[in-house]
Amino acid sequence: MNLREASKRHDWAVPALGIIPLLVGIIVSVQVSSANQEASKVRISDTLLSVVTPRVFFPYVSKALYPISPISPYIYFPYVSKTLPPTPTPTPTPTPTPITREWLIPDDLPCVDLEEAEVSPGQTYFRLIRAEWFGYDPPTIFTEVLDENGDRMVGAVVRVSWADGHTDIEVPYDKRAEFGMFNVLCSYSARVTDLPSDRVVGMGLGIPDDPYYAHHTHFNLTFQRTTR
Repeated sequence: MNLREASKRHDWAVPALGIIPLLVGIIVSVQVSSANQEASKVRISDTLLSVVTPRVFFPYVSKALYPISPISPYIYFPYVSKTLPPTPTPTPTPTPTPITREWLIPDDLPCVDLEEAEVSPGQTYFRLIRAEWFGYDPPTIFTEVLDENGDRMVGAVVRVSWADGHTDIEVPYDKRAEFGMFNVLCSYSARVTDLPSDRVVGMGLGIPDDPYYAHHTHFNLTFQRTTR
């Protein structure tokens, strides 16, 4: 066999030998890629994509679920966080301050008492804020009616009742409502109409020492519209 023939027989070996470095390079590349997969994830998610979308992160997804390629077995899905507006804090409902009451009726005056209105919290009503008794003329029940600001409620109606009847008296603009008494103690009651109202009962003529004789006396009552 001459040199030319031998050369022809071994021409196939040259490209075959050239493939070996290529295969070695691929194997090394795969190993390097596999070893650096975690670092690659960090570089991609934290370096490159964080520059473009700084509010994005990329969770790991199993290769078994998403086999993208033998070299890159990870797929990343961006999750963009959303800043929610703060939950508004409800404004507490203010609790009405109870109006004080002055009860200036002698304890030994028989029958005279207060019946409070039956109302629920938040309900508007007329509250008795002052009751006075005086042992002299005129023989009258004077009644004042005020609004929430303490101003006279002109036209408010006061109802004075007795055993077999009643009368309604409007509050005038220049004075209190007035009712003249004729009967002795334990006879009259007074309240404001149109809304629930406290009621003063048992009023009439007479004094503690002689309650059933028609001594001239008078009562001063003041009601105010308020919210419980």
